[in-house]
Amino acid sequence: MTTPDFPANEIQRVLRLRQLGLLDTAPEDILDQLTRLAARATGMPVALLSLVDAGRQWCKSAVGQPAGREVPREVSFCAHAICQFGVFEVEDARQDPRFAGNPLVTGDPAFVHYAGAPLVMPGGEAVGTLCVAAPEPGRLDATQRDLLSDLAATAVQVMLLRERERNLSGQRLFADATQLSELAPVGMFAADAFGAVLHGNAKWVEMLGAADYTELAGALWRKAIHPDDLPALTRGWKEAVRARQPYSGTFRARAARDGEQRWIKFRVKPVDARLAPVAFVGTSVEVSETVRLEQQLQDKNDLLESIIQHLPCGLAVFDKDLAHVVSNATMRTLLGLPDHLFEGKPTFPSLAQYFASRGEYGEQDPQSAVARRMATIRAREPHRIERILRDGTLVEIRGSFMPDGGMILTYTDVTAARRADAELRRALEAADQANQAKSDFLATMSHEIRTPLNGVIGLTQLLAGANLPPMESDSVLMIDSCAKSLLSLVDNILDLSKIEAGRLTLDMVPTDLVQLVQEVSDVFSVRAAEKGIRFDLRHERHVPRWISADPGRLRQVLLNLLGNALKFTSEGGFSLHVFTRDTEAGAELCFEVFDTGIGISPEDQARLFTRFTQVDASSRRRHSGTGLGLAISRQLSQLMGGDVTLVSRAGHGSTFTVRIPLQLAAAPRAETAAALQVVKTDARVLLVEDNEVNQLVAQRMLAKLGYTNVTPALTGREAVDACSRAPFDLVLMDCQMPVMDGWEATEQLRAMGVKAPILAFTASATSGDRDRCIAAGMNDYLTKPVELAILADKMQRWLEGVPEHAKEAATAAAPSQPVFDRETLTTRFLGDTSLFSEAREMFVRHTRQLLDELPRAQLDLPALRKAMHRIRGSAAMLGAAWLADVTLQVELDEEATEAEILPRLDEARRAFEAFEAESAQALALPGS
Repeated sequence: MTTPDFPANEIQRVLRLRQLGLLDTAPEDILDQLTRLAARATGMPVALLSLVDAGRQWCKSAVGQPAGREVPREVSFCAHAICQFGVFEVEDARQDPRFAGNPLVTGDPAFVHYAGAPLVMPGGEAVGTLCVAAPEPGRLDATQRDLLSDLAATAVQVMLLRERERNLSGQRLFADATQLSELAPVGMFAADAFGAVLHGNAKWVEMLGAADYTELAGALWRKAIHPDDLPALTRGWKEAVRARQPYSGTFRARAARDGEQRWIKFRVKPVDARLAPVAFVGTSVEVSETVRLEQQLQDKNDLLESIIQHLPCGLAVFDKDLAHVVSNATMRTLLGLPDHLFEGKPTFPSLAQYFASRGEYGEQDPQSAVARRMATIRAREPHRIERILRDGTLVEIRGSFMPDGGMILTYTDVTAARRADAELRRALEAADQANQAKSDFLATMSHEIRTPLNGVIGLTQLLAGANLPPMESDSVLMIDSCAKSLLSLVDNILDLSKIEAGRLTLDMVPTDLVQLVQEVSDVFSVRAAEKGIRFDLRHERHVPRWISADPGRLRQVLLNLLGNALKFTSEGGFSLHVFTRDTEAGAELCFEVFDTGIGISPEDQARLFTRFTQVDASSRRRHSGTGLGLAISRQLSQLMGGDVTLVSRAGHGSTFTVRIPLQLAAAPRAETAAALQVVKTDARVLLVEDNEVNQLVAQRMLAKLGYTNVTPALTGREAVDACSRAPFDLVLMDCQMPVMDGWEATEQLRAMGVKAPILAFTASATSGDRDRCIAAGMNDYLTKPVELAILADKMQRWLEGVPEHAKEAATAAAPSQPVFDRETLTTRFLGDTSLFSEAREMFVRHTRQLLDELPRAQLDLPALRKAMHRIRGSAAMLGAAWLADVTLQVELDEEATEAEILPRLDEARRAFEAFEAESAQALALPGS
């Protein structure tokens, strides 16, 4: 069986059918006559005038069957007929697959032969059929078909005539009402006697989220209703239609065209029969905002009620007249109040009378107690009292007042809290006494241990200066190292006891921050190299050199943090970053220690700064220590007015940051005097350098070379001003400076016509920096720290007018620098020959491997310069001056050819072998 299709104009067709007003109406003689004529003309036993509604076929007139019968549209023959032009005939429905299994074919009487002519309105809407049927197969001839068509056309004319007669009186009224409805600010609609919508204005269509009225006509408006609201709405509407009574309500429309769900409030009432076919008219307004506000209000009320009932304390609210507004169950239970007290409208005075009658205001007269309590309330001041109930419960009562005069009272059971407070006070007093006793003991013990340790260390230092055999000398150094480690531990304990006792003070003096940081960094550079990891120092240029600080305590903090970084880092490296930052409270001096070590979990971070605590406190821990360093570092930082913070993640390293207030200090007079010790010579040199330390070192180096007529300048601006006042024979120009950098200063000097050689004097050593200097107008390039021989060579060349490309042969037979600078043992290794020996052994092993891997011909020049750079850093640290000088020349001379570099490479090998022999000899000397 095939379900019949819908005509293309289905909506208009159904609407037109409803407008005819024939559905579910009584039989009419003239239509019955036409039906009988159809049966006689075709000789068929059954003739029907059927109307095809949206979901059913209903018989207005019938021959051979009762009128008023209806069948579902899915099994209707007429539903097929209205989709055709002309007569639709089925000669044998039993053989037609479209009707196989159709109950109208298999039932009694059976429709086997069927012919139907559609009832087509002037607008093209086929509202039904005039049809005939028989239980046996058959076929109409042409005359019969024409007669059936003519009768159907006559039936249409009859239906139109009836419609005109019925609607004539109300048509004009309905038309006028329809036009007026479009001007209304609310939604308006009209429905027929069967509940089918006949008209809806634009506002109504918009509310229901439709594009135009045709989407809602007839019964289609149901599709615009939210599915949860549709059943109840449909039941109410059907009842209103059946009883012809008013109907109103609220429903949700499906998502509107703008995507918002809307709430619609409507009202429908029946109208006078003169407006037929209109039987009902209705209005609708959108109330989404009202519903939303009502829901919000309800939600807030529900939330407020839930909060009141679930507060961890009792609550009672009274209005400005002290009438009870609300209270929770906790309050009633805690105070033991019976429910009957809250019947009617209780007041605070009535509740107070009840409390007084139970004796909860003490032994005093109840009325006096109530009067005093009421006086407290009438004062309208926040208050707190505690009251002991009859069962011994201690209740804290807090009162506060609202702007409108209302009062809020809270009731909290504080019995256990007060008992715990008393116990806690006793425990704290006992802990303070025990802590004080411990601090006193630690202080005494530390002093007692420190006294003999000073003697041990003093004796080892005397023995270290004696002429001892190597084995005994090493033993003395080991004793000294162990004693100093023990002294460091004792000092930590002593510092801890002083901090706890509040007796630790700071010795604030002018401190050379550059020197302090460099000394600390030198120590850890060597230790990092021994461990095979990297250590970097990043000291921002803008950080002031001279500060007011306790250098010993500041050094102690840095040594603790860097020591931990070294201890817990086995791969990668660690670094120290010194910088300043501005805060609302003023400038801060910051020391950031970063490492790529084991990292610290959040659980361990919470207790890391606790005394005697370590991340790994097990008996098999990999790292030694007492767990005091970080605690003391934080307390010292706090004593300086700052703090220590930590950012870390387990397995990803850690960053400790020390922040202390930045306090500037003036440089001591001795340094200023030393900077002015110059000797006059003929060559006029302008030294442009913003770092005072580097400026002083450069002046002394120039003086040693015989150039004493040196004018210093701190910025590029000062250099330009100096050259505008007097001529100079040569300019040494730093690059990165405040106010005006060296590149801009050089460009301005050249623009002024200055012809004197300008030599870059910078810490940057990349080829890009060199190119930038030459492009700015500089003649040559010196890298800090500059070797004295290189400085002498550059000065001589440019003061004599020899250009850079006229290079001398680099195959000097004699060393350009000392093979081994023995002062390194004291200046960099503080006389620790054991430490120097370990560092030297590592350097010799690595350097020999590097040099052996370098080929004798067809050099990879970039790889060679990289190898020279690696050798130069360690050579300079160990005092291998000749080797450092040769490797620096190879590294910086990027224009040299392979033929020019090979002799220098041979010189580097000779310098290395000479250092290895001479340093070994120095270590073998007694007292070294």
